[in-house]
Amino acid sequence: MPWNNDNIPAIKYSWSDKSRDDLENIANILDKDFNGAGAELRADHKAMVNNLNAALNISAMDAREEVIRLMKQRQYHSKSGYVGHGNMVSQVKDHVTDDKQTHLIYTDATSKDGYNYSQAFEFGLLNRNYPAQHPFRDAGNKITPQVEKIAEEAIRKGFS
Repeated sequence: MPWNNDNIPAIKYSWSDKSRDDLENIANILDKDFNGAGAELRADHKAMVNNLNAALNISAMDAREEVIRLMKQRQYHSKSGYVGHGNMVSQVKDHVTDDKQTHLIYTDATSKDGYNYSQAFEFGLLNRNYPAQHPFRDAGNKITPQVEKIAEEAIRKGFS
């Protein structure tokens, strides 16, 4: 029986550079009308992109570590007496897009028949009296408020 893995819990952090084209147009005007002054704007923009990617990388790493901490804390305290083998915890990864603008943190741990374990751990199983543990939700709630502050600081440093 194939499993429906459409509800794999994950934490997603991403940003998009919607201002890039506008900044490039302004830089071109500065180059044309002010003797190459657009180079500084391009350099500031590049610094901002690098800073945001670094900030997002740090935030994703913090979120991943928090998910792992919560999983370890909650996994081995089940009423069933189940002793895990650490597969789900060891498979929590930060999946990063090529442009480094999106981080998706989730676990790749699956059973032999393809079921992603983290679904049961995050949301619980009603038919087996297995309560929800919510490590992804709780880690996201803890780390996400900090991400906005870190991103604002990265932008500010890029254009200073």
